[in-house]
Amino acid sequence: MTVGGFNVQQAHNFVIVTASLDSESDLLQDSSEEVVGIDERLDAVLHNLTALQFFNEFCLQEFSIENVLYWIESEILKTVPAKGDRTIFATYLYQTYVKVGAPLCLNLDADLRASLGTEFTEEDQIDRLGDLQEYVYILLRQAAFQRFEESQQFKSLKSFKHDGMTCMRCISNLHSGQIDTHTSKGRPTGISKGKQNSWTA
Repeated sequence: MTVGGFNVQQAHNFVIVTASLDSESDLLQDSSEEVVGIDERLDAVLHNLTALQFFNEFCLQEFSIENVLYWIESEILKTVPAKGDRTIFATYLYQTYVKVGAPLCLNLDADLRASLGTEFTEEDQIDRLGDLQEYVYILLRQAAFQRFEESQQFKSLKSFKHDGMTCMRCISNLHSGQIDTHTSKGRPTGISKGKQNSWTA
């Protein structure tokens, strides 16, 4: 799927495979532990390929896909090691999401937009985009994600997992805390290497 010239699926795959996400994080240490906080539920969706696809479908329908795409691409920025490459990628983020008239322009007030600047040659300038990721996360948490949990897409997500059609271990009952957020060696748990479809580890 392409939105504004950006391939959503490729971004999902890149984040899941390459982002520095620790599979032994507190959220994942005990899948039987009750996790009811909205931050934990949102993190579980953002870090799970199948759940993220359902969430993106919902955001597309709500005309708020730019928020989740910016969050995804900010995760990619964290994995870019070289300063020059970070500058290039940060400039791309600005041109795509921040600049007035950008193809996936975020809904930011004028002061916040101005505070981000337009040059990203220094780390402190690039770090501003990381701060913006936190702001976008709050927008997702306070609006889109809460509506998503009441949506048909969320019901379909749970049905999809319970029907045995999923290619990963069931992330059943997000609200009851039985959350398995993602991966084993960069691959959603339960996927065999021969059944990866469009993404590779």
